[in-house]
Amino acid sequence: MQQTQGQDGQDKTFVKNVFALVGGTAFASCLIMLAEPITSRFFLPESFGTAAAFYSGATILGIISCLRYEMALVLPDKEEDARSLFILCTLILFAVTVLTAIATWAAGPSIAGLLNMEGLLPALWLFPFAVFLTGLDYLLRRWHSRYKRFNCIALSRTFQAVPRVPAEIIGGMLGYTHALHLILFRILGLIGPNINMFRCFFKMDRQAVFTGSSLAGLIKNAKRYIKFPLFETLSTLLMIISFHAPTLLIASFFGAMEAGYFAKAFYLLFLPTFLVAESTSQVFLQYSAAIRIGGHNLSGVVEVVLKRMFNFGLLPFALIALIGPEIFTVALGRAWSEAGLYAQLMVPWLFAVLLNNSIITLFGVLERQGIGLVYNSFLLFFRIMILVAGGTILRDIHLTLLYFSLGSALIIFVRCLHLITIVQASSFSIGMEFARNILYALPSLLVVVYVKWWIAPSSFYLVFAGIMSSLLYLALLSYFDRDLRIWLINKLSRLKAS
Repeated sequence: MQQTQGQDGQDKTFVKNVFALVGGTAFASCLIMLAEPITSRFFLPESFGTAAAFYSGATILGIISCLRYEMALVLPDKEEDARSLFILCTLILFAVTVLTAIATWAAGPSIAGLLNMEGLLPALWLFPFAVFLTGLDYLLRRWHSRYKRFNCIALSRTFQAVPRVPAEIIGGMLGYTHALHLILFRILGLIGPNINMFRCFFKMDRQAVFTGSSLAGLIKNAKRYIKFPLFETLSTLLMIISFHAPTLLIASFFGAMEAGYFAKAFYLLFLPTFLVAESTSQVFLQYSAAIRIGGHNLSGVVEVVLKRMFNFGLLPFALIALIGPEIFTVALGRAWSEAGLYAQLMVPWLFAVLLNNSIITLFGVLERQGIGLVYNSFLLFFRIMILVAGGTILRDIHLTLLYFSLGSALIIFVRCLHLITIVQASSFSIGMEFARNILYALPSLLVVVYVKWWIAPSSFYLVFAGIMSSLLYLALLSYFDRDLRIWLINKLSRLKAS
């Protein structure tokens, strides 16, 4: 009985920390999303595409800039081992940044030419800084996750949006609308989170970390966690490339306009999806590592995570599947209606990403990175093949995206099911939770279906109906979910008190 109570308490604490991170993530995402109707009218698709290419490259290199040793920070039982890993990650990050600067100076103009993006040339000098800031962000977040400083991480998410959004709006109003300007504005979004997390680190950890490490400790831990650079780095690299390759391939086969629609739809859907899943995985990584070190089963916490992902993701994705073009028309203007259709086609894929990425760190916690590498290799191979086949055989962007989305979703769901099986979580229980969320969402979706097909109002009123019907889903969800209800009540009480 005591064990059950302990597990319940642990689950509640886990949910509380997930809500803390998701709260900061939701604020940042909402701020960026609210700015999109304004910024999309300032910056041309060419500027957006150039900035997207710049940050795709910076993200690919930044995520692997510590060779994924930062993923191991929550695993050591001894503090001196964790400190040694942090120093190791820092040294690797600086080395990768220097190598990136040299490679950018030597090959940057040639790469920009191959991509047919001359707008990248003025911004190449910023590329090493973007890589460094991205890598530092991942390193500091993993470090603070070890000590459950989720409020610090959540606040850092806010700092991601607060400087960036005003800069884009004010800069756009003043006429600074070239790709270089957009890249500079978005670098502010990389600087903000790092300043806050480094402040927390400097206040709490700087003395212990930099005075308690030795060369022998660095070498010992580099060998102990060698699977992370050997498997996790390549696996992550393949996964990230598989996300960013479609834009380039679509441009090659179908044209720049189609690539622009895809990039915009992908950006607007993937941003909140990734941030929510990544915020959840921050908490999940620390908890799952602690549970494994304690010799306990991980099934309970996996079920809790997936339950929350159903709560957060099912209705928004369902609404996009129903009224995607109308949402994009209202938000960005009629010129972006086609991007809304692309968003509809992406729904199965990105909903699978939401579920999978929230527990993807299990491969590292269980030290089964080789399996993750196999899945990511196959996923990348499939995506490239379907896009090539779509461009050369189907010659239809909509069919190509549909097959791309369904096939990617299937592979990701299989990978997710594999993780569920490894930790012996109940597939039946998870399936029933998914079914319950469908029932909670059904009244809201029926309202939208009725309004769209029987009343046929303008796009604005249809989107308004979707927003209002979401309140019904939230009411049903909070009524049947005690933890969510308590969290919402606490948030409303704080707002009322302030």
